[in-house]
Amino acid sequence: MKAYIEQQLAKKRDQIMDLDRQRLALSGEIRAYEEMRLKLLSDEVSRKADDSHARDDADTTIRLTGNWVRTLKTLQARGGDFTAEDVFDAATAVGYETNLTNIRSQLSTYTDKGYLTRRAVGRYELNDILVNRLNEIADSHGPLDRQMKDMGIIPEHARLVEREG
Repeated sequence: MKAYIEQQLAKKRDQIMDLDRQRLALSGEIRAYEEMRLKLLSDEVSRKADDSHARDDADTTIRLTGNWVRTLKTLQARGGDFTAEDVFDAATAVGYETNLTNIRSQLSTYTDKGYLTRRAVGRYELNDILVNRLNEIADSHGPLDRQMKDMGIIPEHARLVEREG
């Protein structure tokens, strides 16, 4: 009987060793599958982000409100580079109520999109893309220059004047 018990103990120990080996193998396979799943999820997130950036890059349409058109046309007429404070003054001159925080945000957006050129810290310049778009808008919206003159801005002389009262 003693031999039988020893034999059964040895057999059960071998089974446990086999189960331990199987557990280790299965644990390794599970880790491998989890890593593959994370890689696939990561790739999917990256692909969606890349697609989103590609759509942003492909969107070359410049969307401008009437207030921004008038403000940017004022800066275009004045010529040269400008600061956020200059934009604020131009916006005020055309009757656009805004603040420097919004202006700085818009300048940053337009610069990131490639519509403005940053000349120095806090100094910007209209580039050809935006100038062409402003000219298209002026052509499609009729006599924008006359409207600007009515607001006290004389584009031909490239300067702001006081509104006569």
